[in-house]
Amino acid sequence: MPPCRQLAAGLLSRTAAHVVAIGALWLISLAFFWPLLTPDPSARLWVGPGDFTNQFFAFHSFTAQELWQGHLPLWNPYMYAGHPVLADIQSATFYPIGLLWCLIFGSDGLTLAELQYRVVFSYPLAGTFCYLLIWQLTRNRGAGLLGGLAFALGGFLTSYPLQQMPILETALWLPLALYFAERGAAGPAPVFWLLLGSATLATCVLAGHPQSIMYIAYTVSAYVVLRAWPAGGGSAAVRVGRWLTSSAWRLGLLWLFVLGLSAIQLLPSAEFIPLSNRSELPYAQAAIGYAPDSLLAILLPDWKAEHAPYVSILGLFLAGVGCWRGTHGSRWFWLAAAVVSGLVSLGGNGPLYPLLHAVAPGFALFRDQERAMLVFSLALAVLAGLGYAALAAGPRARHAPTALLLVPVALFVGGLTARELGYPEQTSSQVVYAALLAAAGASLLGWQLSRPLPARWWLPLAVGLVVADLWAVNAGSGLVREQPSLSRDATQAAAIVTSDAAARQEEPQFRVRVQTDDHDLLPENYGHIVDLHLIGGDSPFFQGRLLDLLSANSEWRLWQLLNVKYTLSRRALEGGLDYVGQGGQLRVYRMQWPVPRVWATRDVRFADSQADALRLTLSPDIAPGNAAVLEGNAWLRFADKQKPQIKYEITDYGDEHLAIQVQLDEDALLVVSEPYYPGWQATLDGQPATLYRGNYYLRALPVPAGRHVVTMDYAPRSIRLGAILSGTFLALLLGGLFVAARVKRR
Repeated sequence: MPPCRQLAAGLLSRTAAHVVAIGALWLISLAFFWPLLTPDPSARLWVGPGDFTNQFFAFHSFTAQELWQGHLPLWNPYMYAGHPVLADIQSATFYPIGLLWCLIFGSDGLTLAELQYRVVFSYPLAGTFCYLLIWQLTRNRGAGLLGGLAFALGGFLTSYPLQQMPILETALWLPLALYFAERGAAGPAPVFWLLLGSATLATCVLAGHPQSIMYIAYTVSAYVVLRAWPAGGGSAAVRVGRWLTSSAWRLGLLWLFVLGLSAIQLLPSAEFIPLSNRSELPYAQAAIGYAPDSLLAILLPDWKAEHAPYVSILGLFLAGVGCWRGTHGSRWFWLAAAVVSGLVSLGGNGPLYPLLHAVAPGFALFRDQERAMLVFSLALAVLAGLGYAALAAGPRARHAPTALLLVPVALFVGGLTARELGYPEQTSSQVVYAALLAAAGASLLGWQLSRPLPARWWLPLAVGLVVADLWAVNAGSGLVREQPSLSRDATQAAAIVTSDAAARQEEPQFRVRVQTDDHDLLPENYGHIVDLHLIGGDSPFFQGRLLDLLSANSEWRLWQLLNVKYTLSRRALEGGLDYVGQGGQLRVYRMQWPVPRVWATRDVRFADSQADALRLTLSPDIAPGNAAVLEGNAWLRFADKQKPQIKYEITDYGDEHLAIQVQLDEDALLVVSEPYYPGWQATLDGQPATLYRGNYYLRALPVPAGRHVVTMDYAPRSIRLGAILSGTFLALLLGGLFVAARVKRR
């Protein structure tokens, strides 16, 4: 056979082998989640009620609705009395897979089932990326398959990321970013692979979970620095100098493109976060993490109902072999990554997080440090792959099989001891279960160490034991039989509100308050679904000033400020409310003296600080509709404080646009019950006008006597600048990849 045909045949053979391995990974992963995919309604399972249904389904449903109406979702008027939804990074508006999903499935509104398909799709994708990384390190497809399954079906990804989509969709790109980092370190064209790595990390950013992005950034940066160590001779000083230079330009190129490509999301979010409820996080909240004994879940599935550290017993054994006999130099990096991330997951209960909180950028911004298990889970999966590859290639070990058998014996004795000491039956049963799995894993591993099996036997047995273990522990976790749906109580109550407002010829712009204990009946992100403007919401990020108002225990004043006309409650309410009707468990009440959406005043008070503005706004002596509070210097004065006569009509009300025709008998300050936020711009009779923050949270502007047209539009510069930067860097990326690919082929 001619050499060119031999080369083509070899490439086809290797490609076919990869296709088979990755195809097996996809089939196993899809079978694992088949209850979420089955077309049989009687057998269908659903992601249980929680963040997935109440928060993220609503986010993506709104995004799909807006995109199919032909405009970008910048502002959501249905939650938090108005929310900069695109700037809320967890809405993941620009996440490429999310955009594609909305465009494919969102024409008639995104359904819960369609969003579940997207979740399921993420798991084999994560496994595939892990497969590529391990194959690059080991050149062993079996190692990649086993490690990919351990990562995709392991405890971390199948636990709370199933509910919290941004964690799942951010985490799955970590192994691909490390794959490109490894290719850049090991190959002759580092720029090409670093550019691909930057595109992958930018996708992480767009997926929308900032804490996971932080862990990924530290992990990838550390790996790039490690693999930048130069090969070859030279003095120690020369090699250190070359290493520092190589690390600097690689990290600089990588993160310059990451920031540039994701600027369309980062700039609006960077503008939002200092104004949000997360602008400051007390140490006690940031330091939340696992109790030290929770890490026993590494060995004991379901220990304290915690699956996240568990990657299977055989996977753990193979990870130990990877540390012991792995041949790739990065194995020490992966061991260090597992140890460090495990310690970080303890938060303030461990020795490492307090130091990181004090000196490492980012660690003081986020709570729930157990999410560092992302790095731990991937590290163990990679080490397990290295261990499998070492066993496939290495010599026999004489004493290891006997030593391994001590592990299940120790676990079994531990289970019996736990039972004798009075631990719950469930706990001792878990230990016994782990001992049986350990016995099976140790036997298989011991056999392989002493008398290696052919790959056609060893791989199916190893993969089968890992999958069976993870299937028994993780399959079905967090799933329920009954489809979560908006309660009939909520739809009936919403219909009562709408019909009552129409019968009373109320202006169509008003807001509704859902009582705090009743969010299970009407989740507060569902305003766009029931077509009600709510003053609450469900997101980790919202305006900090709204949190101040919600926390002030001044409910009636809150309703007045935010143009609330109806409230929904299970409980009977009294005082200034008229009972309207009842939808199931939800009673509907109408306020007797609501404050309109637009009002005018000549009684203007001035606050010296934000705290003073909050105090004055909540003061019983300053009623919304009669007086306004402004912050800063006393620049606006009226001759008298007599309440002006006002007539107004809201002629156009959209998500990012508001038009008001207003007539005043005297010069006055016009206050509009809409949140003040950077990016909102006003005009008065077509001329630019300055918006001010009134009554702590609302928009205000001076308007002279007479008939005028006031418009307000949301057009933030941060999004425009971010779009320009992202477009520029995307063009540079494509050009750089083209040039680097040509250089690579030479």
